[in-house]
Amino acid sequence: MRASASLLAFALLVLSAVPVQAQSVIPIVILTVAPVEQVVNVTGSPVDASFDCTVFVEGLPLGRYRVNLSAYCEGWPAWCDPSQFTVTGMANESFRTFVTVPAGTPSTMQHQVEVTANVSTTGVPLNSTTAFALVSVYPVYGLKLRTDTQRVGTDAGKMATWPITIENTGNGRDSFGTTVVNAASFSGWTIKSSRASINIDVNGTFPLFYNITPPSGATNQTIILQVRVYSKNAYTKNLTVEQKLDLEIAVTAAPSGGGRTKPPDKKGTPGFEAAAITLVLALAALAAFRRRK
Repeated sequence: MRASASLLAFALLVLSAVPVQAQSVIPIVILTVAPVEQVVNVTGSPVDASFDCTVFVEGLPLGRYRVNLSAYCEGWPAWCDPSQFTVTGMANESFRTFVTVPAGTPSTMQHQVEVTANVSTTGVPLNSTTAFALVSVYPVYGLKLRTDTQRVGTDAGKMATWPITIENTGNGRDSFGTTVVNAASFSGWTIKSSRASINIDVNGTFPLFYNITPPSGATNQTIILQVRVYSKNAYTKNLTVEQKLDLEIAVTAAPSGGGRTKPPDKKGTPGFEAAAITLVLALAALAAFRRRK
């Protein structure tokens, strides 16, 4: 112990006698992390995001330095591998940092990772530095359509309603659009959805209604209406995420003449003209008889 103390005192005496720049006494520490953002695809199980890191230490040529590494990511487990090593004088060491992203994490979540290198010698802290990176979740788009109504019946000129439920099965809030696929088959019809654009949160649902009115002059017919619901956010990334749904519509034509029965034309009844002439002659004979009296 006395020998070690004497050796340390001698080293300090030598250092005080020899001019040394401050940057060589306090080691220079440079830390890099790549990539600056790691995007992971989270499905049904946790996923580790990994970063390639490098720490550069420049100190006294014969100095031995311990480098302790740590990582922090709020709410998610994070660590460095290895977590520490020892260098002499000048060194450029590589290590990796990992962050575990929990299963079911939505794409709207983005966490910052802090990677820190603490450099010390003989238990005395000398310098530290921190680098930052981001962990993001790759967006997944999806939807489901449901309805309990596969067929509706309506009269010509009268409205029928078709209820549909849209479910967002992706991992982030999404915007959905609606269109009629076979609109050309419904010339003269009025087909309107309750919403043209719908925003739905993760695992959320939204009730959509289609109001369908055939023209008043529509004939007896059965026709298929097909609608399409698609992810607008996926469309902006040149992806096609959509579902289609069919509805059978039975139309009953309006009765001819508006449903009223026209009274029979008596003038067209056989014997009507003869009876009228006989009645006129009888009335004339009665008038002549009265004048004779």
